[in-house]
Amino acid sequence: MKSEAERQPASIFRNSLTIGQKSTAENNTLRSDEPSTFLRIVRHVVRVVLFIFVLGCLVLSKLSFVGMAQRFNDTTSNSATADDSDIRWMVTRAANFWRILIALIVPNVFSFVRCVWCGLISRTRKNYPWPSKSAILAVS
Repeated sequence: MKSEAERQPASIFRNSLTIGQKSTAENNTLRSDEPSTFLRIVRHVVRVVLFIFVLGCLVLSKLSFVGMAQRFNDTTSNSATADDSDIRWMVTRAANFWRILIALIVPNVFSFVRCVWCGLISRTRKNYPWPSKSAILAVS
């Protein structure tokens, strides 16, 4: 003879034993994944300030380069009036030339050193594997 629990279908027990609401831990994790409105505003303000700062640095660097080039132009345009024995004029002209040259070459030198360091010396070569022979042939 079967008991009453054995006679009823299993779906009744499944519905009666399940919990209809989410646990407190799940509710807390859902809320903590979303940043607060204050944090969103701060993040956007920091982005705008950083953008303006980087843009200002770029503009100032270009203006200083233009200023150096203008100064070099002024020293070369005065060459007709300057005497070749005037040491001060020659030093000024050479200094302006070297300033422009350094401003043009230093960023490329830093980039080259970084590439050599990462490509040849660094221990993370797994991140930058050597190209295959077919890739080298395709490029050349």
